Amino acid sequence: MWVWKPWKRMLTVIVGLAGIGYAAITYWQWHDLRRNFEIDQRALVRLKPIDLPDFTADTEFREWPMRIMNTGKSPALGIKVAYVVEVVPAKQPPSFNFNIHERENVALLFPSDNDPMNLGIIGSSIDPMKKLPTKQIAELTSGASYLAAFAQISYRDQFGSHWTQFCVWKSFSKTGLFTAQPCLDWNNFGDGPPPHQDPRD
Repeated sequence: MWVWKPWKRMLTVIVGLAGIGYAAITYWQWHDLRRNFEIDQRALVRLKPIDLPDFTADTEFREWPMRIMNTGKSPALGIKVAYVVEVVPAKQPPSFNFNIHERENVALLFPSDNDPMNLGIIGSSIDPMKKLPTKQIAELTSGASYLAAFAQISYRDQFGSHWTQFCVWKSFSKTGLFTAQPCLDWNNFGDGPPPHQDPRD
């Protein structure tokens, strides 16, 4: 008469658990390989600022010239850049407030593309490139304030949707202390919808 022995039952359980464990390990290895491949091959869109000359009392500042770049390995599509250029008091960080902002759209950037993009200061609907008032120029040159530009870029490639947060600042005085570290800390990137959603989208 055949009898099912306990050790055989235990062996069956062990083999079953080993198979499940192997399948789980294989899945996560595949998942990591795919994720690493996407990170390596994805598009990566960023802004590179052009250094501004020193301001004087006669400076007529209307826009901060930059270059929008795709430093990744895939074409970037449907690029939207929401941005703000603002004069910030020396002891305060940038506002990172997109309630009032400008936007630029770019249809397509191939890998290594490097196109000009001028971030203008926000004016009226009649004069969107209005120059900075004389008072603000004086604050910048005295060190009472600094200039900051921050932006959020959304785009997509064959792997999905992505975003980049960007902030850069510039002082025009050789003296003074500026609370600009939060600007540098704000730079970031990620996948999916951007943290800030443009209401015009």
